[in-house]
Amino acid sequence: MSEEAKFLQVELVDKLWKAGPYKYGPSNPFKGAVGAVCADLLFAGSKGQLTYLYRRFSPNEFSKTDPVGYTVFKKVMDRGCALGLIEYSPLNRWIEGRAFRLRATRAFFDMAASFGIEPAHYRWHFDFHSRPKAIADPIHLKSHSKWRGAKHVEGEPMPVDMTCASNIKRGLIINEINSFMADQDIRPFCHRAFYRTFNNGDITPYHYDKGGRLISMGDSYQHLSQRDRRLITINGETTIELDIQGSHLTIARAKLGLKFDPAIDIYKIPGIPRSVVKQCVTMTLGKGSFHKDWPSEIVEDFLQKEVEADRIDLLAKHPFDVVKAEVLKLAPFLTDLKKHKINWANLQFLESEAIVNTVHELATVHGVPSLPVHDSLIIPASQRAKAEEVLKRRFKEVVGIEPHLTAK
Repeated sequence: MSEEAKFLQVELVDKLWKAGPYKYGPSNPFKGAVGAVCADLLFAGSKGQLTYLYRRFSPNEFSKTDPVGYTVFKKVMDRGCALGLIEYSPLNRWIEGRAFRLRATRAFFDMAASFGIEPAHYRWHFDFHSRPKAIADPIHLKSHSKWRGAKHVEGEPMPVDMTCASNIKRGLIINEINSFMADQDIRPFCHRAFYRTFNNGDITPYHYDKGGRLISMGDSYQHLSQRDRRLITINGETTIELDIQGSHLTIARAKLGLKFDPAIDIYKIPGIPRSVVKQCVTMTLGKGSFHKDWPSEIVEDFLQKEVEADRIDLLAKHPFDVVKAEVLKLAPFLTDLKKHKINWANLQFLESEAIVNTVHELATVHGVPSLPVHDSLIIPASQRAKAEEVLKRRFKEVVGIEPHLTAK
């Protein structure tokens, strides 16, 4: 917990404790509950100040191992509501026990701001639960994602066959990584544990060879902007992010037997921003064919980029047909993806195999912590040489070609 958060917690504990009957000073469980609720409210506020949290709220929903018990939690909530710092109320339905919705009020956010704490930076001020050395469900599975017009809809969760020897082995590998990472000091608190998600599970027969990326649980560092990821420290050391340049295109061309230099950035086309070219290629690999135009959600995403220089009106500045024509000059094989059975799920699986093997070896053989972001790794700056050597070797074992790495 940061110094600013400690001062905020002291102020809130004092106010909330005095808002009800008391004989002695606030207990440690009460102080802990105030800190936990404060962190949760700021997390919700980071999504928008009108965003609700949803919590099951009955005594039997709190176990003896929970860091915050029902009685003290209810006391904090009731007193916070009485002071106008918290709003909470039951929903008009039951969800595995009685569910309540709660959020902070303007008064709470003003108090937090007076101590220099903004919701968007909640991770920098609060430590959450300790990281587990193992999780019960390290392997996840989803059905096919679908396109409804120009809208991409995620697949639904599916049961995982954990009697499968390959899945048992994969689960052990993930939890060996989790065990190592549980002891690393990662700041801000932006990682809890890893699991691996496979896709297209409604194919029959299914062999767990689609997707397979390593996912950091919850609202993790994988959701941070690249700018914020640069601020991450591991064991007190600054970090760098090693990126596999054009990962999926490198894999696709290697599997097609094409001769090419991975060091040449295929996304660099004169007159078109690199991000626009990459978006066109990513969409095509994801769909298995070219779109007819920029999907509306992609257009909106570019218009709302965090950095002003990255905000682009795709429809006005870079018509899809123009970008497509330039992309095809450099990657004509994109018109034959279905013919060659090249799709995002297969490419992502090969990429994920290389990344998981790298993260596992770095942790268990070399004692080097790393945080994967799909096709890149966040590592302590001092471990760059070792991480590059392992990533290049592991990628080549899976793909057959050594990738070109860049550092951010």
